[in-house]
Amino acid sequence: MKKVLSLVLALLLACSLASAAFAASLDLTTITDNPKLFSLEPSDDGEAAFIESQLSVKNRSYVHKYESANRYSSTQWDILIVNYNTADAYPVLRLWVNYCADNYLNITSVSFIVDGKEYLFTGISDPEKWHEKDEKGAIENVLIKFGTSNLQFPVALENIFSGSDDVVATAEKAKCTMILHGDEDIEVELGEGFFLDFLTIKLGFTNMNGLDFLDKPIASKMEVK
Repeated sequence: MKKVLSLVLALLLACSLASAAFAASLDLTTITDNPKLFSLEPSDDGEAAFIESQLSVKNRSYVHKYESANRYSSTQWDILIVNYNTADAYPVLRLWVNYCADNYLNITSVSFIVDGKEYLFTGISDPEKWHEKDEKGAIENVLIKFGTSNLQFPVALENIFSGSDDVVATAEKAKCTMILHGDEDIEVELGEGFFLDFLTIKLGFTNMNGLDFLDKPIASKMEVK
C-alpha cells in the first residue's frame, strides 16, 4: 500500500492540484476522487467526518526504548471536518502521536526538531479520553491541532521539500527527531512514513481550501526554541 500511495501522491503533486483552490468554500473533490490516497469516514452522529491517508499503522510507526511487543507506536496526520454536510463546515488539520508500551509515559508535551529548530507543543494530553490499558499493555495518545498561531511547524516540514524534483524520493530520506516529554524524555526518529502521511494530508487540506479556514480551530500552544 505504501508503494501505491507514493505513486498516486507523486502523480497528484505533479499535477499541481493545489493551484486550483481559490474560493473560501470546502471542496472535498480531491478526497473523494482519490480513494487510494484518502479515507473519509463520517462520525456516528454525522456531525463530523475524519479524513486520513491510506498508510497503514505499520508504515507510520516509530521505534522507542520501551517498545511494545503487541502494538506499533505511530504518528498520524488527519483532517477533522466540523459541521460535516452543512454550509458551516470547516476542516481542522491535526497530528496524533500514539505511544504504546507496557506502561504509560504520561506524556505532557511533544517536541519536534526540524532544521535545527525545536517546536514544542503543550496542552495536548487528555488522559481521561486518550489513555487505555489492557492485557497487551498501555496505549497513550496526544493530539496537536493546527491553526494560524502554530503553522511554523508544518511550514518547516514543507520546506524540506522545497526545490525537490521528486518529493516522494525526498520523503524516503527525510528525518525528524521527536521527543516525548513525560515521566521521562524519550527521543525517537521519524522518517518516510511520517513525511508521506504529512504530504498526503497536506495535499488534501490545501485542495479542499483548508488554508481559508485556519482561523477557526483553537490551535495547540507551540513554542519555538
